[in-house]
Amino acid sequence: MQQSTSRVEQPVDDQDSHNENVHNVGGRNDAGPPRSPSPCSSEESINLFLPLMSAIDFAALAMVALKSRIQHKNYRISAENLTEDGLQCFVREGPLSGSFNLVYALEFSDGVKWIARIPGNATSTFGPLDAQKMLCKIRSISLIRSRTSVPAPEIFAWDTSPDSIGVPFTLEAFVEGSQLAERWTDKSWTTEEKRLKVLRDLAKIMSGLRILQFDKIGALYFKEDERRHHVDELVKMETDVEDEESTWGTAHTVGPFDSTIAWLLNDWDDSMTGHPSWRKAELAILHLAIDSIPAYLSHTNCFVLGHPDYNYQNIFVDEEANITGIVDWDDVSTRPRALGFARYPSWITRDWDPSMYGYGIPGSREEDSPETLLKYRREYTRAFAKLQLPASQYSLNDTKLSHLMEAIEIAVDNLICRPQILLKLLSHAFDSDVPFTFPQFSTAFQTNKAETWLVEIKEAFGKMWHPEWKDSP
Repeated sequence: MQQSTSRVEQPVDDQDSHNENVHNVGGRNDAGPPRSPSPCSSEESINLFLPLMSAIDFAALAMVALKSRIQHKNYRISAENLTEDGLQCFVREGPLSGSFNLVYALEFSDGVKWIARIPGNATSTFGPLDAQKMLCKIRSISLIRSRTSVPAPEIFAWDTSPDSIGVPFTLEAFVEGSQLAERWTDKSWTTEEKRLKVLRDLAKIMSGLRILQFDKIGALYFKEDERRHHVDELVKMETDVEDEESTWGTAHTVGPFDSTIAWLLNDWDDSMTGHPSWRKAELAILHLAIDSIPAYLSHTNCFVLGHPDYNYQNIFVDEEANITGIVDWDDVSTRPRALGFARYPSWITRDWDPSMYGYGIPGSREEDSPETLLKYRREYTRAFAKLQLPASQYSLNDTKLSHLMEAIEIAVDNLICRPQILLKLLSHAFDSDVPFTFPQFSTAFQTNKAETWLVEIKEAFGKMWHPEWKDSP
C-alpha cells in the first residue's frame, strides 16, 4: 500500500539540473484564466469549494511551480526567456472546476502554462486512501505516456500532503484547445468530416493501450524506481445518496479481481436483505445480465488500462479537430478490453442509458438521434478494423459489444439509471417483445412466482451478445 508523501515529488530525472541562477519569483495577478475547462462560476460551485480555496497558499504554489519548472528536463530555460526580474509564475484568478477537483491555471512569464489540480475533498475527507489513489493515478499516467502515444497530460510535481501549499495537489501540463463536449454540437464548428476524424483518431490513439496487459483488475502500484509495477486493490468512493452532507463520499478498498464477473459483482449483497421488493427484482435481472457476459469478452488474466470516464468532456480538440489531450484519469485502473481501450466513447452510446438520454425531449440539451449514434458506433468499429490489430490483443467484438458491457457496468454502479437500462437490455434480448412488464415481474418475484420468467430472461440474455448490424462494419 502506498503511503502519503510529505514532500513535493517529481518524476525520476537523470538529467543535469537546470540553470539555478534563474530568479524564483512567485505571484498572483488579476487577469482571467487562459482558455481552459469549465470555469467555477456558479454560486453553488463556488460555495462548495470556498473552504478549499481559502486553504491554498498561493505564494507557495507559485514558488513550487517555479522550482519544478526549473528542474524539469523538458523545460530548459534559456537567457532569452527571462525578464530583468527573472522567470515568474502567476496563479490566475478565477478557478476552474470539474466534478471532484479544483483547478488553477498557472502562467509563466515566458508564456508556458501549467495547471494546479487540487482534490475537492482536500480540506475535508482526504486521507491515506485518497493519497494512495492519487499516487496510483500519477504513476499510471507516467507509464501510459512512456509506452503509448495517448495524450494524457504530463504531471510535473505533486504532494499528497498539505505541507507544501496547504492542500494536496498535482502540477500538470495545460491542455490547449476546447472540450469536445462544447464542440460536438456547435454548428459554427462541427461538421460530419470533423466528427468522423475525431472518432477515427481516438480509435487509433486508444488502441495503443492494448500493449499494456495485466493479470488482474485493479489499480497499478509501483516500486520506488517507478519501473516495476503490479495490480492491487482499487480505492473507491462511496456516497450515501440520502446524506446531503456526504458531498465527496467515503474511501474504501476493493479487489483486486481475477475476473470481470467478480469485479462487477463486488460488494454484491447476495441475500439482498434490506432492499424493497422492486429493487430485489432489479438485482435478480441484473445478476442474470452479468452472468451472461461471454467468456470471450471477460478476458480472464488479460486486462488492460482504460480511461475511467471516456466521454467528450474529457477530450480536447483544436480548430481542425485534432485531439490535443485526454484528461481526468483520476480512477484509472485495469479493465477488460471491452471496457478499456476497445470500448465506444460514451457520447455515442447515450441511447443505451435511457435515463440520461434526452433526444426528442423538450428542454433537453441537443442530442444525436439513435440512428446517428448507431452510425457513429459503426464508424468507430470500422476505424478499429482498419488498424488490423493482432488477434492476441484485440477482437472486433471487443468494440462491437462494448455498449452492452458499458450498460451493465452503469446499471451496477448507478441506482438511478439501473431500471431504464435493464428495460433496454430486456427489450434488446427479447427483440422488443418482452413477455412481461416490470411491475408484473416485480410482483411475481416478491411472491416466488417468477421462476419461469427468470429462465426465459437467462436464455434471452445468453443470446443477446450479437452486433447491432448483420454485415461487416
